[in-house]
Amino acid sequence: MLETDHLFEHFFSLTLSEFVSLIKNKLGKREFYSHAIYSAIYKKGNITIEDMPEFVKVKQLRNSFLEFLPQELLEISQIQESNGLTKFITVTEDQLEIESVVIPMSHYNTLCISSQIGCKMGCTFCETGKMGLIRSLEVFEIITQVYLAIFQLKFDIKNIVFMGMGEPFDNFDNVIQAVKILTEPKGFSFSKSNITISTVGRIDGIKKLAKLNWPRLNLAISLNAPNNLIRSEIMPINRTTPLEELQKVLMEYPLRKSGIILIEYVLIKDVNDSDKNVEELVEFLLPLRARLNLIAYNPGTDTVYKRPSEEEMFLFYKKLADKNVFLCRRKSRGTESMAACGQLGNLKLREALSGK
Repeated sequence: MLETDHLFEHFFSLTLSEFVSLIKNKLGKREFYSHAIYSAIYKKGNITIEDMPEFVKVKQLRNSFLEFLPQELLEISQIQESNGLTKFITVTEDQLEIESVVIPMSHYNTLCISSQIGCKMGCTFCETGKMGLIRSLEVFEIITQVYLAIFQLKFDIKNIVFMGMGEPFDNFDNVIQAVKILTEPKGFSFSKSNITISTVGRIDGIKKLAKLNWPRLNLAISLNAPNNLIRSEIMPINRTTPLEELQKVLMEYPLRKSGIILIEYVLIKDVNDSDKNVEELVEFLLPLRARLNLIAYNPGTDTVYKRPSEEEMFLFYKKLADKNVFLCRRKSRGTESMAACGQLGNLKLREALSGK
């Protein structure tokens, strides 16, 4: 837990019921005021609770609430735009960087947020994995990414995906607390069906999520290889959690009636793109209620891998479609600003910290 002298992050770490309890214990005030303040901040971005009708005649009462509310926000240090994507970098209190990306869809925007700074999973094709894990994000740092995107950058956000830096299930408790805050009806009021948590396949995390009985929340699996040999080479987690174990856990995962699991497959030229790989991938998907998201590899720094051509992507897609695999192709955007899938992360930050 980060040390701090003010309570702004405490507010952004609280569900409504927790905020109600805090105000009742500290100020002895009933939930009427707590509900009004919570909605003013999360629905209108009114962090100073100015001009709230509830306090027009009792300004002194308003002042008593201020010490429990955001005194200042973490600052956005960079905004980069590329092919319609907007990547923004938020500086933490300990001078680290959080990367987030706003992705415009056909009729709405999706916000890709981070759960950690760096990642210890070590996937060889991922820029974040090259950083190693610096630290997990606090709840308030996760929520701040959403708050800034909506109220400072003025984006209308419909979907939230935990697909930025980090392995969400390595920060399970904070991610789940953030989901509770994001879905609070008197707050941001996102539907769980508009939130996706992506994991490399941490089966302990998948099992813990299943026990929460949140069937409307979307689960995505970063698969990227159709057999244990390839997956163990490019994704170290597979050395302790082989595909057979992952497949079994996914078969048992509780889905809503129309629900599916999202399977992400980054296609890397001459690594996981052979005809045999198609057959193996079909076999893995066969017992699952799943949709495959096919993604072209996006080169990072000092990469040893090659990006497939458009023709190679199309042929791999067609071979899967011909075998009745439910899939879609995600087109890469934001590669120029290192905002595309697998490109988030600042290796210079890791180097600077290592040199201290």
